[in-house]
Amino acid sequence: MQESTHDEDMRKAPLPQALGLLALLLSTQGCSTAPIACTAIGWSNVVEVTLSGEIEPVANVRVCVGVECEIVPPSPVPTNGNVVGPSPIVRSDGVLWRVPTSMSTDTHGRVGLFDQENRLISDQEVSLAWQQDGGTTTCGGPSTAVVAVSV
Repeated sequence: MQESTHDEDMRKAPLPQALGLLALLLSTQGCSTAPIACTAIGWSNVVEVTLSGEIEPVANVRVCVGVECEIVPPSPVPTNGNVVGPSPIVRSDGVLWRVPTSMSTDTHGRVGLFDQENRLISDQEVSLAWQQDGGTTTCGGPSTAVVAVSV
């Protein structure tokens, strides 16, 4: 019977060691504790409000997000025609309103409808179901909630 030398044992050892290391790496894949860098600093979410019923008097739509939020009336447009700051409302055709909101994705909110003189026509509680439109699951990103409001 021939005895193996230490050198021969070392030449045979790399294969089992390499297989063991490979198995360890594959079994711990996804267990990384390295931080993930999210590049987006912030974004606005959007609530799409579809109106039905007597929509002619509606001149402005406001949305607030949260259980205890309050609808804030729109600021009047200056009489000289200069609008201060960007308009927070995008109106498509009077039926569909896209209203930017904060980054909050609370499931409760309110929709306020206003006439030309900024008088409140309707203030309704709504349930918000958010659908993420961009970003990532880990880092978040802009989302949209769709609601229907009857005037």
